[in-house]
Amino acid sequence: AEIPAANGHSNARAVAKIHSALANGGRVGDVQLLSPEICRSVMQTRIEGIDLVFGGPMAFGLGFGLHPVKADRRNLCFWGGWGGSRAIIDQDNALSFAYVMNKMADGLLGDARGDQLARATFMSLAAESQ
Repeated sequence: AEIPAANGHSNARAVAKIHSALANGGRVGDVQLLSPEICRSVMQTRIEGIDLVFGGPMAFGLGFGLHPVKADRRNLCFWGGWGGSRAIIDQDNALSFAYVMNKMADGLLGDARGDQLARATFMSLAAESQ
């Protein structure tokens, strides 16, 4: 079925590359795909509260979920997919992260496999900055 907001098929490298434009002020390599202003606007909260689908507190920017408690990461957004996939864009560290699984599991916004890899990525960044 063709569903514009769902049903994407890709691998983690390609998902991370396309999201790297938002993580790097709109630039991928030598090509400026988006304006820096558009990239910053993605991180502005458009709506927040208890999400009736996910059953918990959520904040949304333009097309992405935002960290509900922004104190530690102001410029981070994310999204996941049914089955376990996950993408994270961290503008403060110019980082895009993606996990795409080979075996689906239950979960609307990712699962423990992607969580563990994301956690290890951010722990590595924290250790590197010390």
